Amino acid sequence: MAFFRETLTYLALVVIVALSAALAIPYAVDWTGRRGWVESILSQALSARVEVVGAIDVKLLPTPILDLRQVSVQGSAPGDPRLFADRLRLEMAPAPLLRGAVRFVEARLERPRLTLALNEDGGFVLPHPPANAPEEVAFERIDIQGGEVEIARPQKAPVLIGDLTLTAEASSFIGPFKGAGSLRVGGHALAFRFATGAQEDGRLRLKAFVNSARPAPELAQHAEFDGALVSQAYGLDTRMRLEGAAVLSGQMRVEDVVLPWRAAGQAFLEPGRALLEPLELRIGGEERPATLAGSAHYDERNAL
Repeated sequence: MAFFRETLTYLALVVIVALSAALAIPYAVDWTGRRGWVESILSQALSARVEVVGAIDVKLLPTPILDLRQVSVQGSAPGDPRLFADRLRLEMAPAPLLRGAVRFVEARLERPRLTLALNEDGGFVLPHPPANAPEEVAFERIDIQGGEVEIARPQKAPVLIGDLTLTAEASSFIGPFKGAGSLRVGGHALAFRFATGAQEDGRLRLKAFVNSARPAPELAQHAEFDGALVSQAYGLDTRMRLEGAAVLSGQMRVEDVVLPWRAAGQAFLEPGRALLEPLELRIGGEERPATLAGSAHYDERNAL
């Protein structure tokens, strides 16, 4: 959610800067022909390199709209996130501008490709919001279609997330957020939905549900989480972890018998590490289940 928050900040700043510049230029203008100028003002505002290979369209009436085709944003430091999208379309509601607020009717990203880098300590290098970012901003609808995320890891194959779709809304940069969508990771299709509170002191209250679209016998079919996403900054890095109650459930086959199972416990999850303690595992129906109690721990550094 930390990167989600920073992404919303950048999207808001992009459209505000572009529309402000449009006020100083005649209405009938070839924006694509002014590509270099548009890239320059957006790069300066975001403190990142912005390139727009495709068409550029800016409208002020009847509603302010910024529409960019084949746009990329990349920081200058090693490990900075990189974002490319076939299309970025931002539509703003004009009325809130009269009281100094910014409300986006829709923010649409088509086929975005995001690259993140995970360092040795399990932290991400995330951009800091620009100092000139607006304070009161809301998104009525965030629509992502055909997204991909690549998480590069030191000395390991990257984690690839594909077929990402998301419909979400954000009351402000710090939440609350809520949304639903689907994705594919490790060859498995997953559907998800989430809701959060507002961030306070680096903690974002989070409730999430995940379901497997095509359940595999060796995986959970359903997962629930009720807790918090915690973000902590260490220099240029941001470390994130999940803390709270987690429930996993599914079915397992023992010879010709299919048995339901359910695991519940307190979870501590961060990149490369997972801890469930205490943990209760129940196997079998409600009448005579087998119950086991204990803990489960996973550390990628010690995995074979």
